[in-house]
Amino acid sequence: MKYIDEQYLIDAWLRIITSGESSKASLNKFFGLLEIINQIDEGQAPSIQTNICYSVRTSQLSNALQDLYYFGASKKDFTSSLFYYAVFPFDWQDNVFQILLKNKSLSISDVATICLHNNPFQDNQSSSDIVNLFRTKYKISSAEEMFFTTELTEINFSTEKSNRINLLRKFKELFNSLDSYNFTIGFERSLLKSNPGNLPQGPFIQPLYASLEGSRMLLLSDFDLSQHYNITPFGTPKQPQSTPTISIDDIPRNKIIYGAPGTGKSYELHIQAKKSGFRDENTIRITFHPNYTYQQFVGTYKPTPLYKTIANENIELFGSNRFEKLKAPFDKEPLIDYSFVPGPLLNLLIKSYENINDRFLLIIEEINRAVVSSVFGDVFQLLDRDENTGESQYDIQFNQDILNFLSSRNIHGSKFKLPFNLYIWATMNSADQGVMPLDSAFKRRWSFEYLPLNAKAKEVNDQMIFFQNKLFNWNGFRDVLNKRLIQLGVPEDKLIGPFFLNKKELRNTSSIKNKLLLYLRDDVVRHNPESLFKQKTFSEIVFAYDSNLEIFSNLNLKDEIGVDIPLQEEDQ
Repeated sequence: MKYIDEQYLIDAWLRIITSGESSKASLNKFFGLLEIINQIDEGQAPSIQTNICYSVRTSQLSNALQDLYYFGASKKDFTSSLFYYAVFPFDWQDNVFQILLKNKSLSISDVATICLHNNPFQDNQSSSDIVNLFRTKYKISSAEEMFFTTELTEINFSTEKSNRINLLRKFKELFNSLDSYNFTIGFERSLLKSNPGNLPQGPFIQPLYASLEGSRMLLLSDFDLSQHYNITPFGTPKQPQSTPTISIDDIPRNKIIYGAPGTGKSYELHIQAKKSGFRDENTIRITFHPNYTYQQFVGTYKPTPLYKTIANENIELFGSNRFEKLKAPFDKEPLIDYSFVPGPLLNLLIKSYENINDRFLLIIEEINRAVVSSVFGDVFQLLDRDENTGESQYDIQFNQDILNFLSSRNIHGSKFKLPFNLYIWATMNSADQGVMPLDSAFKRRWSFEYLPLNAKAKEVNDQMIFFQNKLFNWNGFRDVLNKRLIQLGVPEDKLIGPFFLNKKELRNTSSIKNKLLLYLRDDVVRHNPESLFKQKTFSEIVFAYDSNLEIFSNLNLKDEIGVDIPLQEEDQ
């Protein structure tokens, strides 16, 4: 018999935690998810299917987590007759890859080493045999291969099983030496921060169970979900479908995506809408601003021009000032009438009622730039959605003007709800000046999704910023600048995102001064500009910038970034 070598296991962990941008929490979720998949009995499923309710025995899962991540001399044997029930949404692989792994594949050899390091192996088993065993146990299908690189590395073996206490000591030494990756060991003898027997509180389970993103990767509950939602209990034949089925609110009806300026929130919503199957003709995108009103959002009576045919072609018409003669020829005489003009919400509400088999999406840009309590008005009550049906839990009665207009469109009734096929998504940036606060009653009716500062940084990896007659890598420039801002105590939602400047603005001196430097001076360090700049006023900063003098204090971009590309002739 042979076992995976102790030092090789340590090295596998080291390669994984230093290979990408995944955080400690993300890796915890990923390995916790793998162990849940492993604990689904092979009799239930040889591979994971979507919209199926699987059962997982809690004692087996607790003991498995302890075997993998607990390194004390003695272990507790968890015994329980309880089950957890797990359901995977139709696009769970994509979400795991994007959210947990940050679009970067892990080495399948290293992951297999970690997940199987307690297993004894036959002397004749090779590294490829170990990886194939991992694929089978953890039900890795072709869809899940995106999680891993297919290149195999040679796994080292030993004749002795790893010493658990010795592993703990080595892990402590390893993680304490990694300044850039704070993978802390929570308890004295464990990588776990809480008792693995208490699954909802454990770090490998709780984030999947309770986080806002949890339902996008896995739904885990202590009751049988198939009894409460439109999903299939295991053992029931699954009906073939031509398109993915939306189930258990896989797609939030009300969602706000937020993050620092320039992180690409609008683009992210655009991508998510495409991925979720919303058609362009069924999507309306609007922008809130301080003067935006309920009447614009829902609808109201407005003056509307009407025209009547002119019988006498020789008639003279004048403008509203009664002096300006309108140019001939005329064929219609203008009249002003008042008619009901629906807003974007009412337009989509009508369409969603008229096309119950289709889905409609309203995207609100900068939702907190308006006074949302005034803009939503009585619609605020409709934002409470029923978790089973997706429609509003409570109804409201619109004013008579709206009811009359709805009746004219053959939509009758005295009270209305937001239907299940109408979705409202929004972007929000709490860093900008002039934004309005959202009260807790409003916020609790939305699903919030945070867009990390560098979630899409790879898309601008090759872009350069022309700064004081030098070209610097834009991501490197941002990284140095953001680290300095963090040292100054600047909150993350005021840091510089990858799309804060577009490609043309990165090469435009005026944009750099009047967009980047002005934002830093007036929005980020407004009350203490000399903490970041050598100059105090913006005019002094601009003068120093144009004169090629240093403008940042305690920040040498050339030395910090380590890139100094001389100005080329075509850039002058």
